Order: sequence, then structure tokens, then C-alpha cells
Amino acid sequence: MMIAAGDTVQVTIWDAEENSIFGAAGVTPLQPEIVSADGSIFVPYIGSLRVAGMAPTTARERIEEELIRTVPSAQVQLTVEPGQTNTANLAAGVSAPGLYPLPNRNFKILDLFSQAGGPRPDLNSPQVRLVRGSRTYGIPFERLLSDPGANIAVRGGDRIFVEDDKRQFIALGATGAQSIFDFPEIEFSALEALAFIGGVNAGSANPEGILILREYAQSAVKDGIAGPPQERVVFTIDLTSADGLFSAGNFMLEGDDLIYGTESALGPALTLFGLTNNLASVVSGN
Repeated sequence: MMIAAGDTVQVTIWDAEENSIFGAAGVTPLQPEIVSADGSIFVPYIGSLRVAGMAPTTARERIEEELIRTVPSAQVQLTVEPGQTNTANLAAGVSAPGLYPLPNRNFKILDLFSQAGGPRPDLNSPQVRLVRGSRTYGIPFERLLSDPGANIAVRGGDRIFVEDDKRQFIALGATGAQSIFDFPEIEFSALEALAFIGGVNAGSANPEGILILREYAQSAVKDGIAGPPQERVVFTIDLTSADGLFSAGNFMLEGDDLIYGTESALGPALTLFGLTNNLASVVSGN
């Protein structure tokens, strides 16, 4: 750990001389000093001494080196209590939340989680959020484990918390179950979702007419190639063809998608919902 502004430094001076200027006891604990904005502390018989950027051992040696000019037999003991600029706040969603000191400038997020016991086991597909200054960054914990580049260094003052994946999708119509479902995984395909909800109703569903209804933000609407042609789009899945099954396996659901199993011919349903895109074309990019 490097000493930084805001840390509290406790210096204790040992002097074996009988008539020590620090008193007859031989051990003199000084008042704790908060490292100032310019990185310095005050030490008697030395004055203002810059310690920011030093390891505690280096700062102790520096104080002792300066002090022995006045007190030849002096020995120094130094402890540091990290301040905000040398700690990170693991605020919630872990087994042991709290303030954690940063031992060095290369202390990574996963290092912090290893000290705190990792995300709570009751969280569904845990999502990591890092608040730094006025900005918030997010990444799924699973991706943090698998992508070394995402395991960035923590900075003093960072606030980190873990929360549930709040995404949900809805299943209605002639599907195996009609309800609102949480996303069980980070990436969840339409085919996996159909298996998750028990497929479709074998007696009434039209396997050629499984619809995925999605509503985009107005800002995302493009020309139909670089982005959706309009806010409300309906994608179709044909479970009777190999191409349809492969396409469903490659099509990733988004939060608030609606899976609807039709019970009649596909044409009237498409007229009802307006725009329809062929799912295989969307996945292939054509």
C-alpha cells in the first residue's frame, strides 16, 4: 500500500536515552496525523515531511533518518489507517460488504471480491456495478470471470455493488407456460427460452408461428439494416424447419421480450401485430 492524502499516520518514537527529549518513558506515541492534500504530515523536531506515495516502511525509514540528526538513538514505529483515497467501498451484494484498503495500485476487482467472499449465492445472474465519480459502469460477474481484460484495477474512492439481473421476458399464447420469467443466464437464446418454458402446446400451437415481440427505443430506430425499421418489431420462429431451429438458437432475447405462441395460421397474426421480420434473415444479417 502507498500512503495517500487522507490516510491517518500514527508515529511512535522509541528512545533509549535517559534524558530523552521525548520523555522518561522511552516510548512516545505521537498524535495521529492525517496526510494533508499536499501529501505531508508534521513530525516534532523534523517539521513538515512529505510521505504521500511512499510505502509505510519507506516513510518510517525516512522519519527515522531525519530524526536521528536530533535524537541519535531514536527508533520509529509507523502504522497507517487508509483514508477514502486508499480504500474501495464494496457496498452491497457480497458476503462481507465494507471498506477495503487497497494494498497497491494494481489491486483488481476480482482481488476485492476474493476478500469479500464473492457475490451472494441468492443473486440471480449477478451483475457488478462500479461507481467512479459521476459515472457508473456495469458488467455481468460471469463475464468478469471469463474476460481478463474486464478485471480492471480498483481506484481509491470507488464504490462497487452487486445486484440481480433485472431483465425479464414474458411467455403467452400456446406456449408450455404463460408467465413472466427472469433471465437465468447472461446470454439466453430464443430456443433456450422455449425449452425453459416447456416448449409449446402440442395440441393447439402453430409450430410455424412462434412470435417474438420486441419494442425498441425511438433512438435505436434505423433503416432496417443498421438497426430496427421501427419501434415495434415482430420476429417469427418456424419450429418445423432446421433453419428456423438454428436461427432460434442464435437469436438472443432482450429484456421485456414477449414470446407468443399462435394457435392459428401465421398470416392473420402478422396482420394484427403489423411488421414482421424473418428471424433467419436477422440472425444472418441479410
